[in-house]
Amino acid sequence: PRQLSEQQWRAILGPSLRRAYERYMAHLREYHSRWRGSDDETLLAFVVQEQKQAVRYGFNNDRDIVRYLALATEMEPAFIDSVWAQQILREADYIGTLSRMDRLYRKAIEQLEDA
Repeated sequence: PRQLSEQQWRAILGPSLRRAYERYMAHLREYHSRWRGSDDETLLAFVVQEQKQAVRYGFNNDRDIVRYLALATEMEPAFIDSVWAQQILREADYIGTLSRMDRLYRKAIEQLEDA
């Protein structure tokens, strides 16, 4: 079997990734007023940066990435560096039926409500 180069992989995955970014952008514009009036370039830069950050922390599925983007929008991107977020990231992937993202999202809502 032949190995694909990095450039070939990018060419294959590029359209799919662009569609994912477009879905993420549409979601943020629909559900987060902060992004409704923003230009595509600004929002795309945010989505690309934060999606990569989400993946670095092990959030790989669309649902978790959308929730990560929502948290970065509502709490600012540095939310992930907070003590409570770092504590959750050090925990097991699942505790009972709750995933790491479920617990992160739940705690973030508590933080927002307490603010």
